[in-house]
Amino acid sequence: MPSQWLLLIALILISFYLLKSKPSAKTQAVRRLVLILALVGGVILVIVPDLLFSTASLLGVKEGSDLLLYLFIVAMMFYIVHQYRRMLSIDKTNTDLAREIALLRAELDDKTPTR
Repeated sequence: MPSQWLLLIALILISFYLLKSKPSAKTQAVRRLVLILALVGGVILVIVPDLLFSTASLLGVKEGSDLLLYLFIVAMMFYIVHQYRRMLSIDKTNTDLAREIALLRAELDDKTPTR
């Protein structure tokens, strides 16, 4: 079934996104592009609801609601992975800042004369 291959490819791409080392401007641009495409797709499906059923039939999915569920699952996986990576990045930044503050305080204490 084509839908199974597409879902498998989407999950593999999400896995590669998870394994990517650092966030960059390119990943931010891709994320924004995906969001814009999802919004445009949502608007089109609201205006032409039969298109979802036609697309589902083309991909070998029984109903349009099933296709919508699959797309939602992939989108949520992408969002969860993105938020996890973002949290890791923020944690690393906080750790680096805390270390820098501790080193600066220690250096300041060494330079301060004691009475």
